[in-house]
Amino acid sequence: MITDQERRLLDAVSLDAPWELVETFSRMPRWRPEDVNRGADAIAERLRRNGLPVTVHQPEIYLSIPLSASVEAGGVMHRAKPPSMSLAVPGGRTARLVYLPANLKALRSYSRDVKELFGGAIASEEEARGKVAGHIVVTEGFGNPALTSLVEEWGGVGLIACNPGVDIHWGTCTTIWGTPDLDDLPRKPKIPVVAVNKATGEALMAIAKAGGDATIRTEMQEGFFPQKIPVVDIPAADGGKEFVLLHGHYDSWDVGVGDNATGDATMLEIARVLWANRATLKRGVRVAWWPGHSTGRY
Repeated sequence: MITDQERRLLDAVSLDAPWELVETFSRMPRWRPEDVNRGADAIAERLRRNGLPVTVHQPEIYLSIPLSASVEAGGVMHRAKPPSMSLAVPGGRTARLVYLPANLKALRSYSRDVKELFGGAIASEEEARGKVAGHIVVTEGFGNPALTSLVEEWGGVGLIACNPGVDIHWGTCTTIWGTPDLDDLPRKPKIPVVAVNKATGEALMAIAKAGGDATIRTEMQEGFFPQKIPVVDIPAADGGKEFVLLHGHYDSWDVGVGDNATGDATMLEIARVLWANRATLKRGVRVAWWPGHSTGRY
């Protein structure tokens, strides 16, 4: 059953403010540090326009922003994408390819169990090290943190993840959760990681089975950058300190609205409606927009 208060809140929802933000973000790059800050400014300006008090924090955080990547093998240059936190090797890294057949279900769960990850194709850590050391691993799936960590630990010098389908997906390959601090930063991957599509992956697997080499190139923009975090604090009616946190990232690898512009617009409207009805709230609400893709977690 919807309560009277819930009905009032739902009736107050309008598409005007959120849809205008979606249209704006559909044309706005939110990828590099300066683009991301412009995205935060756009959110903050709309919050103020709707009468909401917004505080914009600006910490310096470590970012790893993928720019470009490629894989050269068998005389062919293949298109690729590097995940956030991959090692940058713009000059290229060349080594023999080795193919490990992946258990995609285990990869999705970030498993580190060797038998589970590779469907029984590798029986032990010792065998894995013998196959991988000094080689570039090519396997199905995504260059996820667990797999990247294992390949590096086993002495591999690179990882190529073969995505399903014709598209190549962005992602992250670090075991660091969130933006790294100086204690976490040494855990950043020390090998280049790239993603390719299925057709490229099949070609590279064939080269690996024939004992061929490949060259991985990755270009990244990395370092500490000031990044804006707009926050709206909506107090409870009784002034209580407890609050519900609503948050989401506003940056995006590509220009578009799927990830996460529609979520940003929804948060904008939630903040507008709850602020207008703050006298009825039993708990406070904190609404925060933050850059997430290039910190390794989103």
